[in-house]
Amino acid sequence: MNPHHNVRSLSGHDHARGLSVAVTLMMVAVVGGGCRRDEAQTASASKELHGVVLILLDTVRADHLSCYGYDRKTSPNMDALAEQGVHFKQVVAPSPWTLPSVGAMLTAEYPERGFAQAGKLSWSLVEHFRRAGLSTAGITEGGYVSRAFGIDRGFGHYVEEKGPVQLLKPGERPDPNAHGDIQNTFALARQWLVEHRDERFFLFIHTYEPHTPYTRRDFARTMDAGAVGPVFTIEFLRPLQTGEIVLSDAEVEYVKALYDGGILHADRHVGAFVSFLEAVGLKDRTLVVVTSDHGEELNDHYPGNTGDHGHSLRDPLLLVPLILYNPLQRYPVSEVVAQVRLIDVMPTIAELLGVPIDRPIDGKSLIPLMTGAETENRLALTAHSKKGPPRIGIRHGGFKYVTSTGNDVSYPKLSPAPPPRQLYDLTADPLEKTNLAAVKPELAAVMSKALEDAYASFAKPVKFTTPDVADQALRERLKSLGYVGD
Repeated sequence: MNPHHNVRSLSGHDHARGLSVAVTLMMVAVVGGGCRRDEAQTASASKELHGVVLILLDTVRADHLSCYGYDRKTSPNMDALAEQGVHFKQVVAPSPWTLPSVGAMLTAEYPERGFAQAGKLSWSLVEHFRRAGLSTAGITEGGYVSRAFGIDRGFGHYVEEKGPVQLLKPGERPDPNAHGDIQNTFALARQWLVEHRDERFFLFIHTYEPHTPYTRRDFARTMDAGAVGPVFTIEFLRPLQTGEIVLSDAEVEYVKALYDGGILHADRHVGAFVSFLEAVGLKDRTLVVVTSDHGEELNDHYPGNTGDHGHSLRDPLLLVPLILYNPLQRYPVSEVVAQVRLIDVMPTIAELLGVPIDRPIDGKSLIPLMTGAETENRLALTAHSKKGPPRIGIRHGGFKYVTSTGNDVSYPKLSPAPPPRQLYDLTADPLEKTNLAAVKPELAAVMSKALEDAYASFAKPVKFTTPDVADQALRERLKSLGYVGD
């Protein structure tokens, strides 16, 4: 990464904002120093959390939840949880696809630090929880949230479901009696929790709802499906990306309605699980955290990639929801507007559990923001697109800067081709419609240098690449999820 311009003095409004960005970036502590206990910021000394449930709903963009201002009521149960707890309005995922984002969340480190050369997690904060005496369990639906990539590190119990999307050996037929889906995922989580309810615990639940295929028609029943058909399948993505199919405005709205139906379906399961916690006497001492790993393209910037992700560093793919409910404390700030990162989730959980982190990490506890002790935006780095040209980006100070670091070798090539440099004023242009890189070269230079410095400071000299999927069974599973081609 090299800056593309020499820094020159700015003028007027750009000078003030650009200088503010530059000074703020210089003052950022690039590597967090673990977790700090502060009795005034955490639960009272007479009580402690009995357990934590971390729910990751795959592929949920924040702006499609009602509690984030969406006009369709997609998330009544998550809205209620947010009302009781805290929700974060600007949460930046480090990547627009699953593996690097989930790995970064579990390690509280950017993928360059948390992944080893082999493309597997080199460690996990879950290991700290287990060493501290917590029972740890992960209930997942596989794909890239798999032990094949070290995601199971630290979990005493780890389940990768076998469902309609199955890991198959060559020549093996799908199991017609498999029932792995969101319903089964939460059922397995309830079963494990009943068996371990008397132990302090950390439970991670991952489901591919609402990831493609979109099958939930709650909001789409009266709409015209057009060429899409009753459901939006993974197989439909390729002709969209090659241009063989172009969605009409009505078909785009239908796809959005199907996607929203998936969020509503996931929300029902979140609500049912919270009710279950109450029924078994755990809600009043269990931290509940709901988030996602990345968002989704819905005709925002790349019409041919509607229903997909991984291809850009635009906000619809990077801004995810984050809701935290701590029954032991009502925080002064229930709606955090400052920018935070997905890498901040696990340090927050660790601090609330009283589990020390004995190594430097990139993420920081969110508790100061919930108490009002901190109000500043946190610098966020983004990278690791898996389609189109490789890009890296920084989101900070009300601006986003993205630069390409190589050529587009994907097939089909990303269309429209992203500019080699992108600069957006997110305050004036939150939809990222106007690229200022050419018209504001001084500001672009400030952001480019900030990106170079921050990225070098965060990252170890380990280049994160998509792991080579040599296992044919795993490859078939990932292919069915749309992650690998033929």
